[in-house]
Amino acid sequence: IPTQLGDLSNLKGLYLENNRLTGKIPAQLGSLSRLTHLSFNDNQLCGDIPQALLTRRGLTLNPRSLPACPTATPTVTPTPTQTATATHTATATPTHTATATATPDPDLDTCANSAAIPDPEPADLVTECETLLGLKDTLRGSASLNWSTSRPIGQWQGITISSSRVTELDLGDKGLTGSLPAALGDLSQLETVDLSANQLTGTIPARLGSISQLETLDLSDNQLTGSLPAALASLSNLQTLHLKGNQFSGCIPAALRAVATNDLAQLRLSFCAQTSGSAADEETEPVAGESPTILYLPIIQK
Repeated sequence: IPTQLGDLSNLKGLYLENNRLTGKIPAQLGSLSRLTHLSFNDNQLCGDIPQALLTRRGLTLNPRSLPACPTATPTVTPTPTQTATATHTATATPTHTATATATPDPDLDTCANSAAIPDPEPADLVTECETLLGLKDTLRGSASLNWSTSRPIGQWQGITISSSRVTELDLGDKGLTGSLPAALGDLSQLETVDLSANQLTGTIPARLGSISQLETLDLSDNQLTGSLPAALASLSNLQTLHLKGNQFSGCIPAALRAVATNDLAQLRLSFCAQTSGSAADEETEPVAGESPTILYLPIIQK
């Protein structure tokens, strides 16, 4: 993330999610006094988030924690060993210079040809395994999950496999402190997603609306914010929807009132008017010569 973004003194919204950004969050972003929304989930960022951002009142920050940055592996040159016999003067015999190598982190390995996937390896399950590992850190935050290629995927916390596909994600009340990864939408055969009673922050990704088999979605009792994406109305198989105990704003997509079991009344929000267009679809161009107030970086196509 370029430090020069800290010079945009009028910036109110900075949205960097779903890219391939690496490194740390620059401290210069803490000087953006007018910033109200900062989102950088689903990247490869690491390290401490600047304290000025964490303590800023009125700032919606997603996520609020990042994994530690990896440390460099030092190069070690062994001390030459000595060999001696009873009848000869001891002579030093140097050994070859060796570079110390760390044990690979199994979480970073590919799922193919690993203990996570049974033989013969179903291609779809390999893909879903790697999707889960890719979103693990974003979702868990500071919590612990045993998802690893050294353990069969059927033994991963909260994961249910049926017909060689991931069909359930049940991590209710597991102390998760991250955010909702958009990549959850790539798990197309999910029937149940229960992430209730955690401390998840940020917004609901619109890509969750692409999980066509989803029957139960429970995101209640977290710290989620923002509006409910209209894409949730595409979940034609949804039978149970729980969203209470969050801080949503805006209106509720009208089609969700048809979900058989829901707690929408507890959100104290009105239903959206079903119109062909809205102001939310319009883009506002910045005035020439002024700093932008909202900055979006589009998703990098893989």
